[in-house]
Amino acid sequence: MNRKQIFLLVGISFCCLLYFVIVFFFFGDRNLSEGYIVVSNLGGFYCKQKTCLYREPGEIDSNEKVFQVYQQNELVGNYELEYLNRWNFFQNGNWTSFYGDFVAYDTSLNISFLSYRYELISSNIQSNLSKILQEKGITSYDFSSQYMIVADVDQNGQDDQIISLSNQTEDEMNGPYFSFLFVILNGKMIEIYNETTLEKYELPFYTISGIFHLDNEKQTRILVTKYYYDQILDPSLILYQQNGKTIQEIASS
Repeated sequence: MNRKQIFLLVGISFCCLLYFVIVFFFFGDRNLSEGYIVVSNLGGFYCKQKTCLYREPGEIDSNEKVFQVYQQNELVGNYELEYLNRWNFFQNGNWTSFYGDFVAYDTSLNISFLSYRYELISSNIQSNLSKILQEKGITSYDFSSQYMIVADVDQNGQDDQIISLSNQTEDEMNGPYFSFLFVILNGKMIEIYNETTLEKYELPFYTISGIFHLDNEKQTRILVTKYYYDQILDPSLILYQQNGKTIQEIASS
């Protein structure tokens, strides 16, 4: 093969590579889904091209859309949603009574929720949490009846844990109040939120509303609702994403 033929072959190869890059860049993501995730009456997120942005309840376009509705990680059915100061649920045109917190997603979204379960906090995790609290000046706390969420967050076949704890509901205390949120990923404890204060009304506490994947992505998203004791301040929504060994906030209200 002479030099002219080699240069020609290299040129053809480069053009083929450039063609595939252009096709992927312009057409590769066109099959990605878009739609809404709704969290109770707090609003939700509009997701498109794997990017999710917060939307107020009145900004969510639910017209002619069907939503799969979950409560406590359990599918309760498919509904049409209409917002009139609060969400109303319809099946086959008939209004359906529905109470309590929920998570719903537009069925045009390619989304899959991870199953999870509740377990009592294990003794070794209790020991680690006690050390963290002691550093904050809290010398004793009874973990014996406290639960954690157990799920395979990064989908590697190993259980991970999500722990949200607070002592804000206890009687008036001499010591500080605390609130924290941790994700234990493959045995490594990742701190999401950790704060103590003498004024419990200033502290938020967190509940997990859902754990999901979008468009078959490898990263897992964790949907969190942020409340305040005795509803002194308005609740809000936060969306976190697991990227490798880290958990990052990617959207919030």
